This record gives sequence, C-alpha cells and structure tokens, in this order.
Amino acid sequence: MREAHNNMRVNPVHAAWLVLESQATPMHMGALLYFKRPRGAKADYVHKLASRWREHVGVEAPWNLRLGRTGLFGRRWEQDTHFDLDYHFRHSALPAPGGERQMGELVSRLHSHPIDLRKPPWEVHLIEGVHGNRFALYIKLHPVMFDGFAAMETLRGLFSADRSQRELPPLWARKAPISSAPREGVLSDWPALMRAGRQQLRSGFSPALTWSGVKRVPRSALNNQLTGARRFATQQYAISRLETVATALASSVEDVLYYLIASALRRFFREYNALPGDPLVALVADRSRRDGLVSPLFLPLATQHADRRKRLDSIRRALRIARQQFSVLSASDARAEGTLDVMPYLVRQLAGVDHRMTPLFNLGISSLSLSPTPLFYNGAELDAVFPMPMLLQGGALNIALMRYADSWHVGLCGARDLLPHLQRMAVYMGLSLDELEAMIDEK
Repeated sequence: MREAHNNMRVNPVHAAWLVLESQATPMHMGALLYFKRPRGAKADYVHKLASRWREHVGVEAPWNLRLGRTGLFGRRWEQDTHFDLDYHFRHSALPAPGGERQMGELVSRLHSHPIDLRKPPWEVHLIEGVHGNRFALYIKLHPVMFDGFAAMETLRGLFSADRSQRELPPLWARKAPISSAPREGVLSDWPALMRAGRQQLRSGFSPALTWSGVKRVPRSALNNQLTGARRFATQQYAISRLETVATALASSVEDVLYYLIASALRRFFREYNALPGDPLVALVADRSRRDGLVSPLFLPLATQHADRRKRLDSIRRALRIARQQFSVLSASDARAEGTLDVMPYLVRQLAGVDHRMTPLFNLGISSLSLSPTPLFYNGAELDAVFPMPMLLQGGALNIALMRYADSWHVGLCGARDLLPHLQRMAVYMGLSLDELEAMIDEK
C-alpha cells in the first residue's frame, strides 16, 4: 500500500538510501523529457508556461513533505512549513544551437548536484531553447520518497492521452503516491530464504546461471571509487526497427538491446586497451515474470567475443537460462532468491567497501515502460523520455531503458572522472545496430 501524509514514518528499507547518500554518491534518480510545442504555439510559450506553473502555490502531498526525525534513529515525513517553490522549480534555457551536446552538459551538471534533504526531496527544471521547436523537463526525485514504481505512476499521472485536454496542473499541484513497504518483508519468510539458499548452492556453479558469489566477474574501469560528478548520454531506437532485427536473428528485442550495450562496451574499452579478458557482467532488473516481480539477473554480456553472432547467441542463451531460474519459482521464493542475490552487494555498499573488493557485477541495466501510445501535457506532445539512474560506489555506469510510444529510449549515467567520453558509448550503440542490420543483409 502507498500513501502520502504528514507524520508518516519512513520505512527502514527506504531510509537505507539516506545512509548511502554522500557528496560522492548522491542517491537521486531523474528523467529528461522532451516535448513538442503545441500546434500554433507562440515564441513565448515556454515563458508563459513557467509563469502559470509559478502561480500554483498550493502544493499537494507528498511534494510539501520533508524528512524529520522520530526517536533516536527513526525518520518520518513532516510538512515543510517554509516551502519555497523557487528552490524546487527552476526555469532555464540552453545556449544555441540547443542540441544534444548542450542538453547533455546541462543535465549532467544538474544530475551531479545532491538534493538538499532539509527540503522536500525533488526538483523540476523547465528548459527552453531546445532544437527542433521543442522544450524539455528535467525531473529529479529521491528514492526515499519515490521508488521506481511510485515514480512511474507519478510521471504517468502528469499527462493525458487527449491532445485537446487543457488546464493540467504542474507536478506539485497533484497528489502522488509515496513509497512504502509491505507490512511483511521477505526477510520474515525464513522457509523461502532457506529454499533459495539451497537452490543457489546447486545452481551457482553453472556458468550460464547467475549467482555472482561464485561467478568470475572481472575488475574493470567501471569498478573504481567515484566522485559526485556525472555524465549523461542518450540513445533512441524505433521499436519496429528493433523488432525487425530481432525476428531476422531469431532473438527477442531484449536480446538485441543487451547486445547493443555489450557491443558498445566492447568497442569503448578496446579504444582504451582496457577490455577485460572475461565478459563484463550486468546486474539486470528483469521484468519478464507474469506476476510483475522484478528479478535481479547477473547477465554475462559476452564482451570477450569478437564475433557478433557469437556475442548475440551467448547473451540470448544466458538470458534465457537466467530467466528460467526465476520463472519456475513461486512469488515468495522469487523474492527470497532475489534478496539473497543482492544482499552481499547491499552489505558492501553500506559498509563503504564495495569499490575496494572484487566486483559482484560491472554495471547495472534496468527497464521501464511508460505508455504504448503518445501522451500530452496541455497539448504539448511528449516526444521522448530518458531515465537517469543513480550510481553507487564501485559502479561507474548505470543504463536505464524506457519503452514509450513507438520507441525505446536509453539513458546512460556515468561517473565523469572514470567515463569522461560517455557520449561515445551511446554513439557506439547506434553503430552496433547498423552493423547487425548489415550482417542480416549479407545473408
């Protein structure tokens, strides 16, 4: 159950994000949204939109809630009696020509700054001057308030499927769900945890299965100590294009997307003569179960294979077996298995030692779905939406995939000091799809 109200206690699971919060590891997540201006919109459209939003001084929960304390260690939500809309909502413009480079520099800078946790933990930035008669929103949220599911519900609630609908309020003028945990957590289900432990001991030594505690994960440039500076890059693919390639290669769209990431990583690190001999391993937040549970899959990305077809086949085979491991489990057993899979990583993060140890995986990959049809905000069509994930110590790259309308949108968040040329990786993802299409044409 999710609810948002004053004096609600913060669940300890979500409060753990506050323990991990630091200048080097700001724990917020974000999204970059591009909009097409409404038909017939005048030059001052965005300026007037910003003015209308500032007129909405009435703020709904949870947007007016900040973190307070209860007892010695507990945290709770309390109303911010000195709420300052000018802090949370900001209006800016890109320098000419307003292209991807300028946007990337702006949102990389915005995403590097931690949220002020003395205030309600969110920011909204309205950005004009975007190339192609567009404007953009950068939204920053903290997972102590919004987990991934609550954030998606909140984002969907901002829009309408009707282009003609008007008078939609800004984000903070509508109520939204706030993250809360189920009353009975997985740690209380000891029988399921015991079954999951036995299963891991049986299956962990299979190279195609995914228990990283017994799997060789190479150390790479991705697994060093981070500072707080971030880089952000994007890529976008038409769903129809990916489906055509996947069908021709007897694969799924997910197989192809993971292949594109793997191929970009291989090319990127070969340029620096830094490609490990063993395959890079991704922690994938997989959503293929029918009950909607997220399964943490440790997926080898076959980056050691120079042959493209061999790389794709290896990823497809490993993904299928990893998914089978979770698909045969009941919901309680799947939750327990997933908890045991990620528990060593969480303990290492809380202890602050993960970047000093042999990595359990090299990068993170997650995927979300917003809407299969176009969405609108007061007549402005949502043109693209790029998720912006967080980074934890020892993990310099996190990639989030978003399915919206007729496209897959890819957001790459990297540590600037370790991956200063992150945009190259996005470019290489595009080139990798071109190469797959060329390989199909050669048949």
